[in-house]
Amino acid sequence: MDEPATTNDQHSRPGRRLVRRHPIAVFLLIGLGLSWPVMIALLVSGQDVSPGAVAGVLFLLGGATLVTALNEGRAGVRRLFAGTIRWRMGLARFVVLVAAMPLLTLLVGALTGTLRSPPEGWLGLVGAYLFQTFIFGLLIVNLWEETACGGFMQARLMATRGLLIGSLLTAIPFFVIHIPLAFAEHGLHTTGEQAALNLGLTALIAPVFAT
Repeated sequence: MDEPATTNDQHSRPGRRLVRRHPIAVFLLIGLGLSWPVMIALLVSGQDVSPGAVAGVLFLLGGATLVTALNEGRAGVRRLFAGTIRWRMGLARFVVLVAAMPLLTLLVGALTGTLRSPPEGWLGLVGAYLFQTFIFGLLIVNLWEETACGGFMQARLMATRGLLIGSLLTAIPFFVIHIPLAFAEHGLHTTGEQAALNLGLTALIAPVFAT
């Protein structure tokens, strides 16, 4: 993740040199360092953690924008955000990303005997899921999360570590930043089994989202 020093680095300010040498480390320090305290504070106070998740995306995006601006200037920032209008996945991958989590949840529920018919009916559940996925998820969260994690972090890791290793390395911080969300439904009353299940599902899909 480190980058070699250049002549420009030697004559720049210490903060700028740090960003140029360790862009991904600085990006993660900003994103994780700000988002985790917010989400944990919401969990401890018994509040809905969703605003913390949205704030986390903003912190990641802000970190990616700041590091890019310091390293590449305005042209780099324009290239970063230009990726938001590029469709970079095939139909098969898109279907997997949309259906993976609900199908895994249903499968685990069926295998453990905890699968129950939802009070609002399956049609209502599917409608709510699609709204969360394409309105709240895509437009408010995922588009900007992908810009930060994919357009900024993954692109750099792939350039230095190759496609496979770069994608797998991207999956690690993706998993870490989602750890507090494993306690979102029940807060501090989440049992060890519930947390393990949520974290296991997150770890399972993290490489899919990162590749």
